[in-house]
Parts: sequence; structure tokens; C-alpha cells
Amino acid sequence: MMRSIKVRYLTAKLSCILLVALGLSLGHAVMLHAEPQTKKVPMDLGFKTNKGADEFLQYILSLSENEMIAIIPEQSGIFYTRCPNCRAGTQDRGDWEWTPQLPRSIRCKQCKEVYPNNTRYPDSNHITTVSLHKRHSYPYYETPDGYRIFLAAHADYLARQFMEKTCRRLASLYRETGNDMYARRAALILLRFAEVFPGYAYKFDYPFKQKQFFSYRQSTMAGFDPFRVSKWTWWGYMDVSRELLQAYHDIKPWPGLKEMGNGNAVRLIEADLFGQMVRGVLEKPETYGNMSPGMWFDFVLAGYVLNRFDWVREVTDRLKKFYETNFLHDGYWMETSPSYCSQVTGNLTRLHFAIQESMQSSDRQDKTKVEVAERMQELSVVFDTIRTVQKAVKLPNGRDLPINDTWADTGSNGLNESKSLLMPGLGLAVLNTGKGNNQLTAWLNFTSGRMHKHKDALSIGLFAHGKELLSDIGYTHTKWRCWSQSTLSHNTVVVNGLDSALDPKHVNNRLRFFVTDGKGFHVVESENDSAYPGVTTAYRRACALIGSGSNDAYLLDIFQVTGGKQHDFLLHGSPAENSRARVGGVELKPYDGTLMNAHAEFREPKGEYDTIPEGAGYGFVRDISQSKIGNEITIDFRFESDPRVGITTHLLVPREALLFVGKAPRIRDAKNQDNLLDKFWAPFVCARVEGKDLSSRFIAVHEPVNSEAKVKSVHFVPYGSGGLVTVDRGNYGRDYFMVSNEENLAFSSETPDGVLKFDGQWGFARVQDHRCVEAHLVGGRFLNLGTTAISGQGRWSGQVNQVHRIVTKEYRGYFEIGEDVGSLAGSILSIEFPDRTIRAYNISKIERLDRGSRIYVVEDPGFTLHDSYVQLTTFPQRSIRGAVVKYHIASVANWRDQ
Repeated sequence: MMRSIKVRYLTAKLSCILLVALGLSLGHAVMLHAEPQTKKVPMDLGFKTNKGADEFLQYILSLSENEMIAIIPEQSGIFYTRCPNCRAGTQDRGDWEWTPQLPRSIRCKQCKEVYPNNTRYPDSNHITTVSLHKRHSYPYYETPDGYRIFLAAHADYLARQFMEKTCRRLASLYRETGNDMYARRAALILLRFAEVFPGYAYKFDYPFKQKQFFSYRQSTMAGFDPFRVSKWTWWGYMDVSRELLQAYHDIKPWPGLKEMGNGNAVRLIEADLFGQMVRGVLEKPETYGNMSPGMWFDFVLAGYVLNRFDWVREVTDRLKKFYETNFLHDGYWMETSPSYCSQVTGNLTRLHFAIQESMQSSDRQDKTKVEVAERMQELSVVFDTIRTVQKAVKLPNGRDLPINDTWADTGSNGLNESKSLLMPGLGLAVLNTGKGNNQLTAWLNFTSGRMHKHKDALSIGLFAHGKELLSDIGYTHTKWRCWSQSTLSHNTVVVNGLDSALDPKHVNNRLRFFVTDGKGFHVVESENDSAYPGVTTAYRRACALIGSGSNDAYLLDIFQVTGGKQHDFLLHGSPAENSRARVGGVELKPYDGTLMNAHAEFREPKGEYDTIPEGAGYGFVRDISQSKIGNEITIDFRFESDPRVGITTHLLVPREALLFVGKAPRIRDAKNQDNLLDKFWAPFVCARVEGKDLSSRFIAVHEPVNSEAKVKSVHFVPYGSGGLVTVDRGNYGRDYFMVSNEENLAFSSETPDGVLKFDGQWGFARVQDHRCVEAHLVGGRFLNLGTTAISGQGRWSGQVNQVHRIVTKEYRGYFEIGEDVGSLAGSILSIEFPDRTIRAYNISKIERLDRGSRIYVVEDPGFTLHDSYVQLTTFPQRSIRGAVVKYHIASVANWRDQ
């Protein structure tokens, strides 16, 4: 009785672990009769999409045992397989139908061609490899350009995948019903896989690359990424089957198992199947990449099922190094993509859970288990920070903010309210205002890095009225992916018609300041020295979100560019749905030319990894109209589904310019179908300034609208390196922005609301009914407008004396400086290293010392001080010569009329 209770307990344990991993529900199962049907399902039922095992389970149960296991292929399958006859699908994958009634055939959903043995596309050529007992032959069709398509191997891949899921389903039915027939059939499938899997060829299965097959013994191959050489799936990271592990765990208590396989079933399944699966992946060199935590979960799961605690210990060793080396100083994943951070964090959640469950279920009480327990306690504190950070970068609708390679349709439940936040390691400032359906989110993207990174230097986005109004396309696997990655597809400034460069070492994006009063004033400014190296001497953007929600707020946007001969200020309509553009105050005429650089030649991409020829990115823009423009224009984007909703932009150009209006790909609604890409377009607007050694300042006010816009006009008066921006809101009053391109700006100006005097880095004042009702001062001494006056403490700069890392819920470290900087509510700390690299930190609290201040920060300091160098300890790790580390803090003063 006790053994039975323990078995049920462990089964529930593993089910919990796998439910976390697979997102499956035990309650979804449709209970089937234990007795199999006496007649087979007719073979002419037609092809169906392989959605899972349940759809065809009755048919599987109608087969004899030999007929059932015959569906399992004897040799490796290929995943990336396109249709030779049409363009359906994407990423070198067709849109296929497969059925267990015809397990060696596939049919294209679009053109209905059936493969293999197609007379129009004969797979008469073969590649052979040595297997465990005999040679395996892989037929292929060769396209006119020499590309090999392994259609039969793709049918085998789908058959293998289907039988894997079928095995798991049969085993779960045994667990639920106790019916021996389910257990026996699951065991037969496991034993057949144990028989054929050792002889499966390793292969290189990658989109748009020639597929390669290797010996069943070679888990790595010179010249190939070790994890791109796989045996079970198309990626080595996924070569341990969770479904089969779950199935084996569920039938392991079945008494009949020991009688199968000539009494060797347990050894065959554990050694020849799972043992070889795990060893084949374990022996590959660890990459510590975004796929690693999922792979480690499989190791822990296998260790749990097969009682191999040494695999669990190996995972915790790798996990410790993973946390130490692969996260930015704010806790964000090193690839600056919310989707990849979500993937990593999700797999880490599953992994931590699985390790804890494995430890609790293990009877071991030795030193190894104690060490693992202590290590996991330490790592769990770090993981809590990582998980919190990942959840922060969301739109009000709960979806991931679509920067870089991020899927625009993934996320969680909607948010009732969001606070403005700075992610200084990620390189993202998110400005939020409003609650519920009235929320508005704007963002400035100054992310660095290389992997899954777009060429999107200082791009912006805006979400309001429940919709993406200005936004990035995000991630796609379609053949037009190069457009989504291009600078030209983002809301930014393009110099000389070329893509901006990346900042792979995280050294050239410099946050200048970030301020929020937590109410209706939020401002950020950043510069990028790597966007156009050798061309620009200034590439800087500042954004200020003013107001209290979608129905009241707007975004001031100032872009300063110096250098180059052509500056293009770009705006794109929403990539999420159809919209239209209208430009006020100009007469547009059809333009027969191209926006591409002279002599550039556009070639439409054929696959996901194709690139755009230099200077030819504008070849994606169609149906272009043109007009000359003077100082101010108004651009209006409205949704076709509801023309009241959209965004109105007032744009000030620095000199006479050319305006181009057209359409550009928005991609998202094409999903995974390359043949649908040319059906989905978004409005495209380009304000182009041309000249020698240009210095341009573009000033825009972006206002979400749900009928008429409140902003009537925008004016700019230059003063020194900056100036005064006035936003006229008609009956709603006037707003004044004082902006400096340098550290400080001082001027005095007559306004309709009195004399304005300013000394500082940034200032803002709001006037309603000729009375100042709100004022804010950043890094300044004073701001006076009429009878309203506020003062500040300017800026502090000095040397960092000490830095310490300490982990609590409120902060992760502190800096000690020699100056008394007061409380500094609403400001950030900027740290400047000897090579001028800037890292920013959110201040948690400040303590006064006998001589100076101790500044606690939300983020990990991420570096250590040494006699002659600075060591960066968070990603990317490196040493910097020199021992002097400086700090900079701008004071902030906020005032509102009570």
C-alpha cells in the first residue's frame, strides 16, 4: 500500500513539473473506450494538420500493434522543408498537412501537391549514411539552382513527432484509467524508439542551408555549430524528448513492463533511448545561450525519472555561471529582446521548480545534495530579480514591448496602471501615464548588443487608446525580415540613406538623463556615438511625455543630428492594423523616382536570412508622393477600423525640406506566410533634409487622438546650444519647454504669459488661463515664469570612492562619494568609466555619511574597482584601464499649483 501511495505521489510530482514545462492540463483529456475499434478508420479521410495525438488516437487504437509501431520512422527526419511548387509557408518551411493514415506522405495546404514520389518534382537523388545495422538512404528533389529538398525525410519528421505525442497520450490514459492496453501500447512505442533511435543519423537541419547527414556516432562535426548538429529534432538543444520521459514515468509502475523486450524493457528504454539522448547533448560544449535553460530542464527531468542526481548537480554548476556572466547590470537578459528575455525567464522558472522537486523527491542525504540546496538558495535570490525585471517591460495590453526581435502578439493579461521606468542595462526608457483604458505608453529605445538586435538607433514608439500608434514591427521569420531589422523601418532618423551601426560592446549608447515625477512629467534623453561612426558627431534624442492619459497627453520629441549630407526623419503607421496618412498644409504629387541612394539596386529577398544591399532599403517603399515643405507640417495617422482614433504629429523641420509619403511593409498580419506579405502595408512618411555637413534639429509633438487634436501649433526659438519650444493647445493653454544640447543653458525670453528666465539643462512650465499651474526643473538653478519661480541645485559630479554589491528586495548595491547630494527625488545616477562608457542606475535611497554620501541603487553595480583598472562583472564583461570612475547626478525640482 505504501508503495502504491508513493508511486501516485511521484506521478503527481512529475506531472506538475511537466505541466509547468509544457503548459498542458490534465483535465483536457477526452476519455476513450478501453476496447479498440474493430475497424480501421478509412484511408480516404483526407489530410489533416498535425495538431496533436488526440485527434487521431482512435485510429491508432484501431491498428494492430505491429501496424502502430510501423509508423515510427527508422531514420532521421528533416524539419526545414519547403514546397517545391509554391511559396506557402516561411523560413524554408512549407505549410504542410500530414496524417497517420498515410505516414510517409505530406501534402501542401496551398497548392495540394503530394510528396514524395511526385512526378513533377521527383526525388530521384539520394544521400546515404552508415547506420547502426545498415545504410540509410535519404532521397531528395534538387531545384534548378541546386538546392536539395528532403520531402520524404520531412514526412518522417512529422511521423516521429506524432508518435512521440501519441506515446505520451497513451501513457497518461493509463495513469488516469489503469487500463493495461494503454500502458502496453505506450511501452511498445518506447521500445521501438529505443531500437531505432541509436541508429538515427546526426544531421545539419537549418533553413536555407543545404541539409547534411552524418554518422549516427557523430554528435558534433567540424565546421558546424555543435548544437546545429542534431538527431531527434532540428536543434541539439531539444534532442531530449520530454513527451517520452513523461510517458515512461507514467508507465514505469505498470507490472507488465518488466515482461516486455524479452525482460529487458527497462534497460533498453533507459540506456538505449534516454541515456543516449542525454549523453548526446551533454557532451556538446556548453554555450550558455538562450536555449540552455530549456535544455537543462530536460537534463533535470531525465535525472528525476532515471534517478541520475549527477545530472541535476551538473545543471546547478552551469546555472551558477549562467547567472554570473549572461545578464546585464539591471538583471535583463543579455540579448536586448523582450521575447528572448521572456523565453529565458520562463525556462528558468521551470528549471528552478524542477530542481526543487527533484531534490525533495530524492532520498539522498549526502554532501552533494546539501551543496546543491545551498547553491539553489543563493541562485533563487538572483532569479527573483531577473523575473521581476522581465515582467516590467510590457504594454498596457499586457503584451511584450515590441523592440528588436520580439513577437508582437505575446504577453500576459492587461495592466490597469504602469509606472514610468528606466531599464538602464537593457537600454530602454518607458514613459507611462493614465489608468485602465486611458493608459498611454511611450518609449525611447537605446538598446545595444548584436544578437536579435535591430538597427534601430534611438527609435521611439507610442501606445494609446488601446492601440499601437507608433511602433516597431518586431520579430518575423518571413523573407522580409531584413526590412523589420533595418533602420528604415523604425521611427528614427536615417543618415545618408544607410542603416545605423550596432553597439555590440555596450559602450556607445549614453543615457543623458531620465526624470519622472510619477504623475504627468516624464523626460528622457540619450545619445548614440556608434550609429553612424565617422559620419555624425552628434546623434541625440530627447522625449518628454506630458499629461495624464490617452485623452490628454502628448509626446515632445527632439532629435539632434550633426554630420552627413542627408537626414531623413521617419514615421510609420501602426504595424498592428491598417491605417491611413494625411498631411496638412502641403500639396502632394506623385513621385516617379526612388528614395534609394544613387546606383543602389533593390533585390527582393527570397528568404529570411537575405540582406538588403547597401543604400537600397527604401526599395521596400511603394506608391510615393512628394512635396516641398517649409517649417511646420501636420501628419495624421488614422485607423481604417475607427477613423476617430490615431495620432497627430506636428513636425518642425530645421530648413527647407522634401516630404515623401508612401507605404511600407508592416508584415505582422502575414503571420508565417511569405505569399501574403505584399497584402499588408502601413503609411510611411519621410521628411528629408539635404546639404553639406548638415546639422539638423527635428522637433515633433506626437498627440494620440480619439477625435480632434488639442495641440494647435508648435514653435521653436533657438538660444545658444538649445532653445525654447512652445506648444500651443488653444483653450487648454500653453506649454513651454526649455532644452539644452549641452550641460547647461541660460536665457531670458518674453512670452505671452510673462518673462521666462531659465538656467538649467531641461525645464517645463504649463500655463492655463494665463496662470502657471505646473513647473519642473532638471539639472538647473532656476526657472521663473511670470510670478512663478522654482529653484534647483544644479548638477553634481565627482569621483566614486567605493562600490559594493549587496542584494535585498529594494537595492542590489551602493556607491560612496565625497559629496553631500541630499535626497535627489526623481533623479538617476550616471557612472562614467575611464573609457567614457556610461552606465546609469535608478537611485533607491541616499544616506549621508560623515564625509559624503552613500547612494543605494536598484541595479547591480556590475563592476569592481582596482588599483589600475576597472573590471566589469556583468554582461558584457571586460577590463577598462584606469582607476578613476566618475559620477554625475542632475538635481530635480517639481512644483504644482495646489
